[in-house]
Amino acid sequence: MASNTPFKKLVCSNPKCKQWKMDRTGKAKDAHCGLPMELSDNWYVRITVRGKLTTKSVSPRKRDAEKFIEDCREGRACASERDISWADAAENGAKWWSALVTKKKISQATADHYAYRMVALTEFFEGHTLLTISKGDLEDYMTHRAELGRAPATINHEVKALRKLYALHVDRTSSEESPKLCGKYADLSRVELIPKDGAKVRFLTEDEIKLLLDKATTPLVRIATLIALNTGLRRANVLELNWKEVRLSERVINLPAEKMKSRKDHTVDIPVHLVEPLKTWRASQPLSPDLFPDVHFRTEWDKTIDACGFTNVTFHTLRHTFASQFLMAGGDLSTLSEILAHADIAITKNIYGHLSREHKRKATDEFAAAFLSRF
Repeated sequence: MASNTPFKKLVCSNPKCKQWKMDRTGKAKDAHCGLPMELSDNWYVRITVRGKLTTKSVSPRKRDAEKFIEDCREGRACASERDISWADAAENGAKWWSALVTKKKISQATADHYAYRMVALTEFFEGHTLLTISKGDLEDYMTHRAELGRAPATINHEVKALRKLYALHVDRTSSEESPKLCGKYADLSRVELIPKDGAKVRFLTEDEIKLLLDKATTPLVRIATLIALNTGLRRANVLELNWKEVRLSERVINLPAEKMKSRKDHTVDIPVHLVEPLKTWRASQPLSPDLFPDVHFRTEWDKTIDACGFTNVTFHTLRHTFASQFLMAGGDLSTLSEILAHADIAITKNIYGHLSREHKRKATDEFAAAFLSRF
């Protein structure tokens, strides 16, 4: 039988002290051992088990604890909720993302994106369970990644991947079966992402582009770099290209919907000066149906970037470089949005709008100097 009011534990912050107090408001503050006491993440209930009164942790949400009490009153089973280890959760995520690709609910590129983000998350959370990760743990993770020099956008992507992992597990159960997990998912979803604060995207200058191509002595890296710089395609779209999708005679690349983040077929024009390098590359590997069968691309890319001495440069920087150079050469946001296959032009404006404004300001100044100044 459970008590009629849920409560939070007010625990002494001294790790050697086991003292705690009952707090029914979830807001109280007190001190013990000369140190402030801290509120527990979860709500608790008093429950009688085999004639003994004990406390039971239920969920970060008070309403889940209240429902637990109601279930006990009405004689429904108060079975303990099974926790999920991080290793099992990561394995489940990989399996479910693969299944979503098969069902064409997400693209392979999206699944690869989540898998890539899971590497850093696993390094930090390995040994945890889904129910033991708190908001504070997630905030500590974000601080840790920032101290390693990771960009805010990178950290935000990783946080979203963690939320997606929880969402997949929540979608496969119910709030009645897993109140703690549902509560934990809701709790972690309240952690705020790092604001962009108007930060501009990193793109390569003309001198940096020349340096990159000079240092890209490996044919594999050089041709992949040229494709990205001339088309703005994402890393996965470039590295997963096959020769059926690259039509050199028509000078286009046709990408099917299942490979696109937008889930729509996409066609990219191949510039004239890129045709000959692609023909040479194809002749060097006549038996391969794929453009890049070599699995060591990341290693060769990292070596090239190190040789250049670049900081905060990833393969995705080449996509930003294409977009930035396109706008600074007089291109418009609407056309760029179509080329990059953004789902909405608002995405393009949010990322590259400042470059468009800078170009317009420069064009206006040049126009005024050349024409209006005469009056």
